[in-house]
Amino acid sequence: TFELPKESLELIVNLLLDDFTKGLSADEQERSESPVKMLLTYVRAIPDGSEHGEFLALDLGGTNFRVLLISLNRGEVTMESDIYPLDQALMTSDGKTLFGYIAGCISLFVKKNKIKDRSLPLGFTFSFPVRQLSLTSGLLIKWTKGFSAAGVENEDVVQLLKEALIREGDRKSVV
Repeated sequence: TFELPKESLELIVNLLLDDFTKGLSADEQERSESPVKMLLTYVRAIPDGSEHGEFLALDLGGTNFRVLLISLNRGEVTMESDIYPLDQALMTSDGKTLFGYIAGCISLFVKKNKIKDRSLPLGFTFSFPVRQLSLTSGLLIKWTKGFSAAGVENEDVVQLLKEALIREGDRKSVV
């Protein structure tokens, strides 16, 4: 077995905390010195179990895009979800094409689950380095995981999603 004395563990914890503190520093130079790359977030609280209602959740971060309908009721959770594949051509296309595809998937999901005419809170997991400007705004720093869609880096990904959803809605109303 591998055992460390308590003093060694405390030293490791303190070194990690120092690196975390540097990684979250307001000073850009200090942040750059940290081996732990961290980004500020505007999330103000974690769930406490009292949450209830229905929520839409989006998850983009690999070779699939997932849309979920989550219902929370007195601690009971039910979930419907669909997974939509992302091929290499889509991942390396451009922002309008990628977010248009995402909006189309959302449209299919809300129709399938008969929630088209309902307004639900939406969470968007965008698993790439993002500089958050607010709880509902963030700039893509750099694509990773094989993505390189043009015109997205340094852009607000939430705004790109909103614009694609508007285009999707307009397109559907014309058809």
